[in-house]
Amino acid sequence: MRSYRRRLVALVSSTVLAVPGVAAAAPTVTTLDGPSADVRIAGGIDIAADGTGALTYIKADGGVDHVFVSRLSGGSWSAPQRVDVAPALAARDAKVAAYPGGGTVVTWLHGAGDGHLRSAISTATGQPFQIADVVDLAVVKAYDLDVAPDGTGYVSFTEGFNVRAARLSGGAWTQIGGATAVDPAGILDRTPGAEAADPGGQNESDIAAYDGGAVMIWSETDGGQRDVIARRLTGTAVGPAQELSVDVLGGKPRGDLTDMPDVAVGPDGTAWTTFRHGQLHGATDRPRIVTRSISPAGTVGAPQIVDGLPDAPTEGAEFPAVDLSPDGNHGLVVTPRQLTFHTFGSRLSGGAWAQGTPVSSGTPTAGRPAATAVGSTGFGVIAWSRVEGASESVEAVSGAGVLAAPSERLSVDGAGEIAFNDTETVTAGADSTGTTHVL
Repeated sequence: MRSYRRRLVALVSSTVLAVPGVAAAAPTVTTLDGPSADVRIAGGIDIAADGTGALTYIKADGGVDHVFVSRLSGGSWSAPQRVDVAPALAARDAKVAAYPGGGTVVTWLHGAGDGHLRSAISTATGQPFQIADVVDLAVVKAYDLDVAPDGTGYVSFTEGFNVRAARLSGGAWTQIGGATAVDPAGILDRTPGAEAADPGGQNESDIAAYDGGAVMIWSETDGGQRDVIARRLTGTAVGPAQELSVDVLGGKPRGDLTDMPDVAVGPDGTAWTTFRHGQLHGATDRPRIVTRSISPAGTVGAPQIVDGLPDAPTEGAEFPAVDLSPDGNHGLVVTPRQLTFHTFGSRLSGGAWAQGTPVSSGTPTAGRPAATAVGSTGFGVIAWSRVEGASESVEAVSGAGVLAAPSERLSVDGAGEIAFNDTETVTAGADSTGTTHVL
């Protein structure tokens, strides 16, 4: 459930330019809309390898919440435009995905409770958006979106207690495995009838697309402990369900807090997943952050703990996010701590993840999900919302090596409090050069 924290909001995008061999330049901060009581909350940002991209957000128009988009081309953001067309239907939970040439897919939900899932599709910079239903029944509780470089899109979504998927090709969406979004043949749960990808930020599905397919991940329970499950989609063909959680992690039995999945995928279909994994220390469940790879052939790599916690931790970590560079050779994982609220980052090198190192400083008093993005040069960014008492700001670190404090402030004084929902405060994207954008 979304939580709006302020009445006056400015939509702000920050750009960090990556120049080979030169320290990162100071971020360029662009206010795209507001401050205004009509600007509700950012939906997300996505940047294609060629530097084109888009961002989306929810803004009231005529007293009704609608979906707005700004597009990136030639290094500049366009004036925002509204892309949903139903004047009386309130929109929510907007997401965006970009692909080279300026291709943009925007999705959102209509209706309170379980909603209709709709999309607006533009195939290139300067091309108009066309509206297409993803799910034309009011059954979607939560969803995720991604689009491959060739423009083929995928959505994973929750219907009832089931996880499902749809594929975009040629401007039209097709349900995977079933004729409709309620066809039993389209249920992708490992165990039909189990509780899969239920909404709320901790168990929802995530999906990452590449030319030829996608990898989706979610958390599922049959009434006992939660497991993290993945499937590969090749076109519309469904691969086997693969459990990523393990019974013994780092020499300790697993705990119950196994959820919060995220996934990124490289151009050859190699996926890196990350999730929170329970680890019992006596009777105490200390959740750790784990990464596991999935090869194009379906081989699952050994779990790697990347949170930087000691072997006998006094707190856990949560809300991990992962990103891979467009060439698949570089990766970043970011996660906040449960009790001390500091943000930690881990970098992928040669197929192995470094232990997490702190990127935040000070004495934070609350935690928020963070965001990360990395380019094919290895230059990347980690961004998060820093809370200290009554003060809150968006901070970031960037570079091509180990990312560490001191951070740079991205948020704008006088624009109001930082808006957030139950899954994210900031989002980020990077092109192949490592030029990064944070919303």
